[in-house]
This record gives sequence, C-alpha cells and structure tokens, in this order.
Amino acid sequence: MKTLAKTTLALVACFVLTSGVVQALTDTWSGATSSDWSTGSNWSLGYAPTSADMARFMWSTANAPTLGAGSFITTKMYFFSSGTLPSYNFTGAGSANTTLKIDPNSGSTVNFIENAGGTTGGTNQTFSNLTLLLEDSNLTGQTKIQPGDGKTVTIASNATLQIGSTTAQTVILEANSPQTGSGALNINGVLKAGVTGSLLSVEQSGVLNLNLAAGSDFTNLQLSSKSGGVINFLAGGALGGSVAIYAGGVANVAASGITLNTTEWSIGSGGKIGTTYANGTSTLGGYVTISNVAGATNTFDVASDGILVLTNRVQLGSATAIVEKTGTGTLNLTYSAGAGNSFTASAFNVNAGTLLVNNTGSTSATGATVPVNVASGATLGGAGRITGNTTLNGGTINFSGGTIAANLGVNGGNWNGNGTVTGLTTSNNGTFSIGTGANLIASGNLTVAGGTITAAASTSKITGSVNYTSSANSTFIGEIAGAGKTLTMNATGATLTLSGTNSYTGSTTVTAGTLAITGSGNLTATSAVVVNGGSLLIGNTNAITTNATAVTMNSGNLIFAAGLSSNQTFGALTMSSYSTLDFATTGSNILKFTGFASGSGILNILNWTAGSDHLYFASNTNLNASSFTFGGVANSAFVSELGANGYEITAAVPESGTILAGVLPLVSLAFAQRRRLKTMLNGRS
Repeated sequence: MKTLAKTTLALVACFVLTSGVVQALTDTWSGATSSDWSTGSNWSLGYAPTSADMARFMWSTANAPTLGAGSFITTKMYFFSSGTLPSYNFTGAGSANTTLKIDPNSGSTVNFIENAGGTTGGTNQTFSNLTLLLEDSNLTGQTKIQPGDGKTVTIASNATLQIGSTTAQTVILEANSPQTGSGALNINGVLKAGVTGSLLSVEQSGVLNLNLAAGSDFTNLQLSSKSGGVINFLAGGALGGSVAIYAGGVANVAASGITLNTTEWSIGSGGKIGTTYANGTSTLGGYVTISNVAGATNTFDVASDGILVLTNRVQLGSATAIVEKTGTGTLNLTYSAGAGNSFTASAFNVNAGTLLVNNTGSTSATGATVPVNVASGATLGGAGRITGNTTLNGGTINFSGGTIAANLGVNGGNWNGNGTVTGLTTSNNGTFSIGTGANLIASGNLTVAGGTITAAASTSKITGSVNYTSSANSTFIGEIAGAGKTLTMNATGATLTLSGTNSYTGSTTVTAGTLAITGSGNLTATSAVVVNGGSLLIGNTNAITTNATAVTMNSGNLIFAAGLSSNQTFGALTMSSYSTLDFATTGSNILKFTGFASGSGILNILNWTAGSDHLYFASNTNLNASSFTFGGVANSAFVSELGANGYEITAAVPESGTILAGVLPLVSLAFAQRRRLKTMLNGRS
C-alpha cells in the first residue's frame, strides 16, 4: 500500500496540464539498489524512464547509471539541486550495442540536458560506451543541450552522438539562460546525423569542442555558431557537410597539424573563422562562402604563430562587405583551380599577422577587383596574384614572386622580398622602405608623391621608372634598375640623394629640386641627362660612368659638391636655355663632353679656378665662345685648342680666384693701355 501511495502521489505531482497537453512525468534517479539504469528500484517512479518520462538527477550517489545492451529512452535529462549538483558518467555496453535516446516529443523547445540550481560542486556529465541519440519525433520543437555555466557534457572517445535517425533534427547547444559563463559540449567520439538537413547550432555562450573520432560524418549535418557560440575543432578528418558561422559566432581550428575537409565553410555577417593554437599549420579543405549581406564583416582570425591554409575557393560576398584578417598568425590562400577566388567585397583588410597569396594562374587570391589594405604591423606575402588595388598603410609587402595586377598605394611601409606591381605604384606619405635584397618590379612605374623613400641596403632594388615629386628629402642607397627605365626629379625645394649603383638605362631628368649623386652612388647606364630646371649635384668622382650619356641643359644647374676632386666624362652637351655650371668654391674638377650640339642657350660658369677646374670638348663642331660666360659676364670665355686633347673653355684672363674677380683687372688693363697709346700718338704729333 505504501508503494502504491507513493506512486500515485508522484503521478499527481508530475502530471501538469498546460493547454490540454499532458506533461512528462519526472523520474528521479536514486541509485538506491545498484547502478543499473533498468532497475526500477533505482528510480522514484519505481521504473526506468520511458518515452513519457523525464529523467532527473538531484544528488550524488555511489552508483552512477550504467546502461546494458539495448535501447533506452527519456524525454529529457535534468540536473537539479539546492546544494551540490551531481556529476555522472553514463556508461553503456558499447556504442553499437547501447542506445540512449532523448525524444522530447513535446511540440516545443525542450532541454535534453539542463543544469539548473545548485550552488557548489561540478555538473560535468559524461557519456561513455554508448550511442546518445537526439531525436524529437514531434518535429515542431527544438532540442537543447544546456550544460550549465562553466560546466561540460562529454561524449567519450568510445561513444557516439547521433542527431536524428529517421527525420532531420535541430539541436541547440547553449549555456544556461541568463549566462554568467560558458557551457561546453566535448565530443571526443563520433558525431554524425542520420538524415540530411540536420543542424547542430552553438549559441548563447555555448562551446562545442570537437576532438572527433574516426567515423564522424557531417554529410547530413550542418554545424553553426552564432550569438556568442564557439566551435573548436581539435582534430581533423574528411567530414563532409558544412560549417556556418553567423553574427557573433566563431569557428576555431584549435589544433595544429590537422586538415578539416568539409564541403563548405560559410561566414555570415559578423562571423569569424579563427585559430587558437600557437604554432604549426592546419588546413581548411572546403570552399569558403562569405556573406552576401550588404555591409557584412567576415573575419579570419589566426592566432600567435599559427598558419591556417585555405585550399579551396572563396566565393560570394557583396559590394559593401568587408573581409578581415586579424590575429598575429598567417592565413594562406592557395586555391588555384577553376575560376579561382570569385568573391566580392569592398575591401580585404589585413589588420594583423600575415596574409599569404599562393594561388597560381591568372586568378586572384583575394577576389577579382577587391581592394586589399595592409595595416601597420601586418604583412602581405606569397607567390600568387592579386587583381584588386592594394594599399600599404604602414605594413609590409613581402612577396616571393607575387604579383599585384593593379595599382599599389603606399602610406608608409616596407617592401621586402621580390614581386611585381603591374599598375602604378604611388607613395603618398610616410616612409616607403625597400628591404635588404628586395626587388620591387614596378612595371607601371613608381611615383613618390609624398613622404620619403629609403633603402635598407645597397642590395635593395627598384626595377622600374621613378618619378619623384615629394616635397620631402630622401636618400636612397639601393639600386634603381631596368632596361629603358627612367628617373625624373620634379620636386621644388626637395633633394633626392642617390648613393647606390643605379643601372637603369633610360633618361635622367631634373625638372625641379635637386638630384644628388653622392657617396659611392653612380648612374652606370643612363642614356641621357636632362636638366630642365633644378639642379644635378655631382658628389663623387664617377657619378655618371657612361661616356655616351648626352646632357641637355635647359634652365638648370650642374653643380660639383664642395671639396670634390673628380673627373667626369659625358656625351654631347646641348644648351637649350640659360643654365649654370658650378665648379664649387673648393675642389678640383674636370668635366669632359664628347661634343657640343647646336643650341641657343648660354652656360654660365661659376666658381671656376684656373689650373684646377677644366671644361673640355672633344670636338669644336658648333663650339662657340659666345655660348659660355664666366660669372655672368658677356664675352668672358675663350675656346682654346689643345691639339689631340680637344678644346678647353677658359676665362679671358685666368686668375687664381673666380673669373669675376679676374674680369675687373682685365677691364682696367684695357683702359690703361688705351690711354698710354693715345698719349704716345699725341706726343708724336
């Protein structure tokens, strides 16, 4: 009678009518008799839970539930206590032999595992040596796993979590609500779904840790994370299926050396694919789809020194979406087959760490026309191809044969390694530095419009034409190279100093400012020097080493540095307008031209010292003393024939000082001689 009374009382207490629906009975585990799940005396209802019952666990007992071979069912597993919450290891007779099915069959959202209440102790539940099957036969609700704040539910390495068997299911993993911490589901065994279209969604501070065992299969399953949910992949495998990361969600590759071959990785607006390992390399084998929502931000966050490799294409996106690389690790884009990475975005921002583009062929690693921005402290590298305009904002480009098949804008930063820019390279501000042994192949030319340009070493190279228009002074110790490439200095008030060996074969033009060849610097192959304005400063003994270089002076200045003793030989000199040759106040310099081309200009010679400074021409064709002045005085130049040594331009009366100081005595002498001659003639008459 007592047993019957207890049973009746329990039935009355646990049947609750809500909108005409009979609620499940609560069957509480006591383990009073043994650890056998099937023994009725271990349960408050006198029998093991059925499809109409909820299994409740309220206190710790010496006997943790053990399930024998066969199938077992309950509507829900519920853990509750006003004190210490219990932790159990639910053990079966083998994942192929024992199935524990959770079937809410409720028509509403039901928590299959819920930790509620309790103040101390652990609520970490483990399922071992069995298959845990989650399947809501009603299909109108959702099944939730709520491990509890800071607590875990673990599927052991010898167990299986299966979502659905005959119908597609939706299972949500989250911490308790409201959350004060995270709740984790650790799957160390097999994860799979029985029917296509099944979903395991990680939300609201839920954490899914996947250290999957062989046999795991996502073919019928989509994993998703959103609204604070996190998925951590701790082991690899050919999983199939897809992983979707929505706003506030994260999917982390949480171990190095693994390969995850899902069919698709889908990043929604505000979603993030990341890594948490410090070193090593892991790979995503599925294609990546980024959000096509306007203004969406899609993030790849690679931590520490880790490397994450994407071997398949990136696709979709929108014209206003943003793709971001964050974290100090490396994201390596290697996809090369088919149409390549075809996504659309307003920008691919490399905010930290390194983005490697290692695709091959004519495809673009970063989308057909997607702009790439490299922030301070970040690096863009690789041997692949980018077809969007790229901006260096204080970061580094370290290509190993890579190509920017578009324009490059520089707002300070470094070019290291070897690579090509097919469009225009423009340095707008800051310092643009070419690294040791690096080669910037500027196929579309380099314009320094603002800021400065520097080289880390003499082995730093720019292969391409350089146009310098910045108002700031720069010193470049590296090499400007390239067949047919040119150098143009056009910056009023600024000085560009070249102190390295420069091998470009095109012309050198100075229109404004000063181009200084100093130190060990020289121009070894320039075809012509044109000084249209501004100044060309010769600062070493062999500043221009090719004797065939023709020189055109057109309102410009050719200046020898003070204290220099040099011997320079050029091709023919053409005078187009009034220009200046300044031998400097100190030093001893020899300047030779192969000839004098026709021209209408005058070359005014300053600071010339007889016996120390020399201006020679190999031929007197078109050579006329009237084309030269000393100190701005007309008719102050003579052409002296030197026989086999050609012709020299000298002052009318050479003095040890400047020619201007020598011209005045010459004029006084002429007047004195005239007066003396007149006196003699008057005396004879």
